[in-house]
Amino acid sequence: MVKECRWFKGGAITLCLVSSLSCNASEYGFPLSLRLGAGVTPSDPTDSFPYCFDFKTRLIPGSAGSSLFRTSLIKTRTDFLRELSVSASAAGKYAFFSGAASGSLDEKYSFSSDSLTWIVYLQTDLGKSEVYDESLKAFASQLIESKNFAQFATRCGQELITQERRKASVSAIFSISNISQEQRKTLEGKFSGEANTAIFSVEASTSFRNFVKEAAKTSRITVDVVTVGGSGAADLAALFTDYSDLAAISQILRTYTAKLSFDNSKATSYQSTKMTRYGWGGNVVDFSIADIALSDYYITYRDIDIIKRKAYDLLNMAAQGQIELTTDQTNTLKKAYSDSDALIAKIVQTARACRDDEKKCISAVAFTAPSVAWPKLDPVGTLVQRKKTVECNESPGPISFQVKFQCSQTSVFRGVAKWANISNVDAIDRFGQRYTPVVSAESIDLRSAYEEMNKQYGGALTEGAFLELVTGETIGSIAAAKARGWSIREMTLSFLFGAQSANTGGLQTALDFTFFDGKGNRTGRQAFMY
Repeated sequence: MVKECRWFKGGAITLCLVSSLSCNASEYGFPLSLRLGAGVTPSDPTDSFPYCFDFKTRLIPGSAGSSLFRTSLIKTRTDFLRELSVSASAAGKYAFFSGAASGSLDEKYSFSSDSLTWIVYLQTDLGKSEVYDESLKAFASQLIESKNFAQFATRCGQELITQERRKASVSAIFSISNISQEQRKTLEGKFSGEANTAIFSVEASTSFRNFVKEAAKTSRITVDVVTVGGSGAADLAALFTDYSDLAAISQILRTYTAKLSFDNSKATSYQSTKMTRYGWGGNVVDFSIADIALSDYYITYRDIDIIKRKAYDLLNMAAQGQIELTTDQTNTLKKAYSDSDALIAKIVQTARACRDDEKKCISAVAFTAPSVAWPKLDPVGTLVQRKKTVECNESPGPISFQVKFQCSQTSVFRGVAKWANISNVDAIDRFGQRYTPVVSAESIDLRSAYEEMNKQYGGALTEGAFLELVTGETIGSIAAAKARGWSIREMTLSFLFGAQSANTGGLQTALDFTFFDGKGNRTGRQAFMY
């Protein structure tokens, strides 16, 4: 009797269908691209084989499943791949063996303590198809009859792909970076995930909106849309006008997946059977341990590669005069790059040795990512709205359908920044409208701001904790913060907009603030969402 078994290690999962004695079938996941009715070799499933069988195909009745909406906070790369239904083992085989290391879904994302990623996704199970009435082609049958098993494996593979499953998912991936550990911890506490098959609850939508608003006050939000198994990449990111509107985001995802069917989607996983079923007498090798190791290697490889690339980018920017680094910062980045590069080479070497000889598979714990004190280059710490006044008057003529009131709004933002390095500020809303805020002189002293916030914490807030919250830097005292150039100023912006009611709460938009130095170079960026 066939049953399912799993091997677990470090969060990585390798699935196979096994008999009571040995593994007679395997499952291969995305991003592998195999062919139903063709052969595969477990040690390198990225290599395709010609068809050695004649066969028919059919859909498996009742194999389609329901759709699932989900919001998730992503803390690790393992979580990210699992949510997107991506096989870390398969991704590792592409990265280590096929020369196709670029283009993986997760390579651009960092899951370090200074960043945060969350996703909203919709997955729909479109069902399975299978081969039946399969029979060896004449040349393949002759190889079996002559017991030329080695040539058969080279020509046809060691396993036959007998089933494929088609699941389609579309994910909106949101991320922020350059945040402090305290800010990350606070945001993690505010996130509440939910999964269901219909629509998100009112409570979930409200919680999500509040979370995104807080995140937007911390750093600029970026969004990518990733499709797996669908009809191809879709330019959906431009459709998101409000990152906090869970209902609108869900509808965009639902509209995309509504166009998908089994026929116009792609396979996301495959099941195989050993060629021994058809008379092949070659050696059957169990690669399950190697698959587990490759999953762990790939996760570690990507995390370290992010460090290497970040160090390279900062050093390159410094070489071109775009940023200034101290000697200590430069040496730290050079060491991070060198250490990461050496570790990556060792991981790739170990992965290849592990594939060829299971005894050479060692724990990925041996490859520890370097700990790097990244320089804080953004002169902007925090940005909060301190005051908002809205005044609406009925327009003498119609503005647009159901919009009868002309409103004006004045918003005052308080910015903690290294203002001596900033000469100009621009703000752009989600429609591309540009605003130039009026920046005041120093509006409140850092110590006064600390005492004001300390009252909210019942007198338990230390100067260091306050400074990390408002600057993102680890600074021991307010005197030291002033010496580094930190101060507080207020920025006033004025808006005009139409509304359906005179009792509007004000403009609903996102502002992207850009800070410039005296030479016109962009020195910082901060986003704020109402």
